[in-house]
Amino acid sequence: MLIGAHVSKADGLARAIERGVERGCQSIQIFNQSPRMWRPTAYSEDDFAEFREAMSASPIDAVLIHAVYLVNCASADPDIRAKSVASLTHSLRAGARAIEQRAERGQALQTISYEDVLRDKVIVGTPESVTSRLQELIGKLGLNGVLAEPNCGGLIPNAKVMRSLQLMCEQVAPRFR
Repeated sequence: MLIGAHVSKADGLARAIERGVERGCQSIQIFNQSPRMWRPTAYSEDDFAEFREAMSASPIDAVLIHAVYLVNCASADPDIRAKSVASLTHSLRAGARAIEQRAERGQALQTISYEDVLRDKVIVGTPESVTSRLQELIGKLGLNGVLAEPNCGGLIPNAKVMRSLQLMCEQVAPRFR
């Protein structure tokens, strides 16, 4: 589990990373523009490069962008809906530019095989095999947290998901405390 805080990006995106590090965060949340205005912030390529450099040199593993307070995509007012979509689109594009190195990983996923996924991308099995694989990955990658997604796609019956979570909490997680 990543622990973090909402931090200011005043004086630049890279300062947000610094503020997160100062607070001992593993993740941070920022507004990419003023939360009370529709006007988007125009970031330069230098802003994004400095941000990426600061992030790669930090323990910050995740950055979340907080939508502006004005967003209401379900508004009956077409002007508000249009501004909401434009604001969200700007936020997504700013986030994508800030972490553009992930695009290369996205390209690699287009050609990945099922066997590659089972070997490198997911952990499935008994509590013992899951524990063993996690221990291996922690040693190899220096992981400090794991995101469990026991029902990706929502197709597994709830009872099975709950049983998986129970096994994870009772038999796997205690081995890492």
